[in-house]
Amino acid sequence: MKQIVMTIIALLFLTLSGEATTFEIFGTIHGEYKNRIYFFMDNDLDHKDSISAPIEDGKFYFKENAALPVLCRFHFGENTNIQEIYIDGDKTYIELSSALSGKTTGGNSIPRTNFTIVSVKGSKAQDEITAFNRWKTDIDSSNKPQSLKNEAYFEKIKPITEQDPKSKVSAYLIAGKGYLMGKAFMLMGEFPLQYTQIEELKSILDTSLHTTYEWENLMRLETTLALRRKYKPGDPFHNVILYTAEGDSVNTAMFQGKIILIDCWASWCLPCRQFNHDLLSLYKKYKSKNLTVVAISLDENENTWKAVVKEDKYPWFQLIDKLSFNGDLARFYDIRGVPFRILLNEQGKIIATPSTIGELDHMLMNTLP
Repeated sequence: MKQIVMTIIALLFLTLSGEATTFEIFGTIHGEYKNRIYFFMDNDLDHKDSISAPIEDGKFYFKENAALPVLCRFHFGENTNIQEIYIDGDKTYIELSSALSGKTTGGNSIPRTNFTIVSVKGSKAQDEITAFNRWKTDIDSSNKPQSLKNEAYFEKIKPITEQDPKSKVSAYLIAGKGYLMGKAFMLMGEFPLQYTQIEELKSILDTSLHTTYEWENLMRLETTLALRRKYKPGDPFHNVILYTAEGDSVNTAMFQGKIILIDCWASWCLPCRQFNHDLLSLYKKYKSKNLTVVAISLDENENTWKAVVKEDKYPWFQLIDKLSFNGDLARFYDIRGVPFRILLNEQGKIIATPSTIGELDHMLMNTLP
């Protein structure tokens, strides 16, 4: 009876939010993987594990109902990354590549699934996003200043938005590196658009999008970018009290007098750990020129953090905010996701918020003697 009621509620929701359409997903996966795959739609994190399918001989299949297009997020249950695509047709074919990591950290013995989406066929919306991301990757990897990259991004996305202001894809592309997952909004690194550019693009979008996940995402993005004005270049850094692995308290003000990279991360964050690995050569390159790195963990599990610090053995300062994302630093700068980095000058004032090793290298070359 409970299942019937839930089905009726789900169908009613689909009817109110748009015409429900039956769609099928035909999947192929290569490499190492668990025996079951999951997905959830839009921002429905509460039902993250309710739609699943077995994987047999490298194949899986879904048949579901939703108002299309819909953002579908795939994962492998516990200890996995998440990949997302748009579904906008009755049949979509996706190909995945996966690997299992059996290495344990902090007593966690569940192998981690790391997978990527190799190809998607049958979704025009996803084709548009893929083409846009290829273009953006080329821009991001160029040596252009960040301001010119921002302008190129804006000039690319504005005609897309004007051409189809009712498109969820337009709203999705404007959001860029910002995304809403459950109740938490994540803004990953340097955002490719300025606050005023977001305002202009958002004003083009049709009001029919106001009830969508994509619109809610944009509203959160605007709020977050407004808060980010707290760390515009030239502003003094908000110093805080943190702790070493030995439990000693440290005021971040003690590092003034050097060029400081504040690196907020967590042991569970793979992009954070990859950045730290790449940062090592850059640290060695600029250490003699007055650079120091202060790594600030936002881990909730202090023992896991200690284990990773001991394992990685990086030669810079390792501190932790014991209140994690509820701590003074995260609340002041509205840090809702990691990695997050701030580069400071010798006076403890903000230079920039670099998101990649290339950006950081460029900034240091123009800052250090």
